[in-house]
Amino acid sequence: MPVTPPRRPVLPPRFWFQLHGWVTWPLWVFLAFLFLTGSLAAVSNEVVWLLDPAVRATPAPDGQTPAYGAAMEAALAAVPGSSPDYIRQRTGFLALEVVLWTPGGMTATVLVDPVTAEVRRITTAPLFQDVVRGLHSWLLLPWQDDYSLGYYAVSLTALPLLVAMGTGLVVYKRFWRGYLTPRLRVTQGSRIFWGDLHRLAGIWSLWLLALTGITALWFLVQAILWHSHTAYLSEPPDLAEHTVPAQVSAPPARISADAAFAAAQAALPGLRVQWFVWPEHALSPYALWGTGPNPLYNSFSYGAFVNPWTGAVDSTRSPQDHTVLQTLDGLADPLHYGTVGGITTRIIWAVFGLILTALSVSGMILWRRRTAPKPAPLSRKETRS
Repeated sequence: MPVTPPRRPVLPPRFWFQLHGWVTWPLWVFLAFLFLTGSLAAVSNEVVWLLDPAVRATPAPDGQTPAYGAAMEAALAAVPGSSPDYIRQRTGFLALEVVLWTPGGMTATVLVDPVTAEVRRITTAPLFQDVVRGLHSWLLLPWQDDYSLGYYAVSLTALPLLVAMGTGLVVYKRFWRGYLTPRLRVTQGSRIFWGDLHRLAGIWSLWLLALTGITALWFLVQAILWHSHTAYLSEPPDLAEHTVPAQVSAPPARISADAAFAAAQAALPGLRVQWFVWPEHALSPYALWGTGPNPLYNSFSYGAFVNPWTGAVDSTRSPQDHTVLQTLDGLADPLHYGTVGGITTRIIWAVFGLILTALSVSGMILWRRRTAPKPAPLSRKETRS
């Protein structure tokens, strides 16, 4: 009876190995930079808290909310002639960031304690968190016409990253053994060490590698949508004209920021405000954006828009109202930066981001060793001399 020869794979293992190397070898340094800055971005608030005691917030008594109105008044007094833009609260342990329009048409950021309304610092420079996030997201390259070449360059790495992940699993036979019996040989030469480190870093950070690649793929779609001026986010509508009081002898007074905050909290329970945007003109509402009961969504997924003249909540936003594109937009950031579970998940993301940095560095070293030209063998004359 004839023996059936073993079936050969359509594509030999060497093909997958070469594809794994070639798809990322020009990007090893770039990927290491992105993973490193991404790790720092995940814990940038904590880094600022550790290194700059001046911007630490006074611990608030249980149930006390930030003094938004007092904070804005203190900031306006500190920068005479300015007008309000918005207040940002990144986290409860840092000062509020009150952003103002200065008389010269520039913006200034006033850091104000959320409990005492004490002005801690005034600056016109970007804050550390924004610089790190900008480096990671768009390389701090300029934006023009709603696009940045840096944003495209970073988000395009999703494609080789996902291909490298898939080919790596094919090349690393029975990769699950690395979870059961991890091996890192440090005394058998540098090549073995870097190979073990690359495999271990790859499989242990596989979950974050997949999350990073998938969310970066969305950021690429997002860049295309912005560049093509395709509106998919829900902006607060202008107020109905009949709700705006007519000016008779003196300009009408808006309700206080604290009253607007109370109205938003009543209309949207569980709203944790991170952006408190002041009205731009007579028909603009107070816009309060933030996170909510579902931690998987970003800080623009929940919102309440308050009529500054009547105190009525004009409309609200929550994930239940989202379209498909809005849902993807709301989910991408928390999954990419690890904000889904507070400081615990941000630290986990940061640690595994460093592991991905080690993955990139070890891959670069291995590829260089494998592709470096080997020295020519010595001739017979040279060996005799």
